[in-house]
Amino acid sequence: MNRKIIYVSVWIVFTIAMAGWWMAFSINLLERIKNVPWEGQADVLRHKNMLMWEGATWILLLLAGGIALIYFVLQEERYTQQIKEFVAAFSHDMKTSLASLRLQAESLREDMKDPELSPLVDRLEGDIVRLGLQLENSLYLGRHEAQKIFIENISVNDMIHSLEHFWPQLKIKVLNPVTVRGDRRALESIFTNLIQNSVVHGSASEVVIKGGPLSQESVEVEISDNGEGFPGDYEQLGEIFYRHNPSSGSGLGLYIVRQLLNEIDGDIKFIRRSPGHGFAIRLQLRGSVQA
Repeated sequence: MNRKIIYVSVWIVFTIAMAGWWMAFSINLLERIKNVPWEGQADVLRHKNMLMWEGATWILLLLAGGIALIYFVLQEERYTQQIKEFVAAFSHDMKTSLASLRLQAESLREDMKDPELSPLVDRLEGDIVRLGLQLENSLYLGRHEAQKIFIENISVNDMIHSLEHFWPQLKIKVLNPVTVRGDRRALESIFTNLIQNSVVHGSASEVVIKGGPLSQESVEVEISDNGEGFPGDYEQLGEIFYRHNPSSGSGLGLYIVRQLLNEIDGDIKFIRRSPGHGFAIRLQLRGSVQA
């Protein structure tokens, strides 16, 4: 049963029970007063009848309000379920279309004979990756329920190798490979957002991922690039919808990186560098250095 329905039902039972107890206690008290001879017995009888009618009306109103509340909760759940089904169908169609576009772009690159068209294909592939990442980020931001986390041992080297085809013109180096413990989808989203950030906002041509021990049960993964760096306020990095300059993004990618790291007991630190000297961050994750 839905938790909201349970909470509403408990509230209805509790409030009606309290109202019933109050009415019964008051009537019993008036009965005891009525049996004592005094001049105001007529007023006591009148107040008793008034109390019974008012108490019954109060209980009926509470019951009607509770039923109405349950009805609106059920309506909200039905609308929410419809939205979830729509988003699931929409995201499936979008992902299928983007995958088809990517395959066509790769086929176009293989069949292309004019080298002057290569930058156009590069831009097409980059836009497809960007759209896919924006779709994933938007779906994460708009979800209402916490995502289920499946913790497993994941090789950063193998994971990066499975992702590097998204950026065919980018050189990615993995030094000192490490194995981290976390959710695969969360980690893939974290690294994809960070690498995409280097490509889009830093115009980087090379990204270096270097692992190292932090403690017996945790590792540190440094991700650095040779891009333009970051000229803004480092304290505001990761703040959603905060724009550091007219050409910067919405900050959604780094915000989601922070949220996903929190879900897998990780952390992120930004390394301050002068503009023009690249951008670098350090991730703290559970894991170990590969032998």
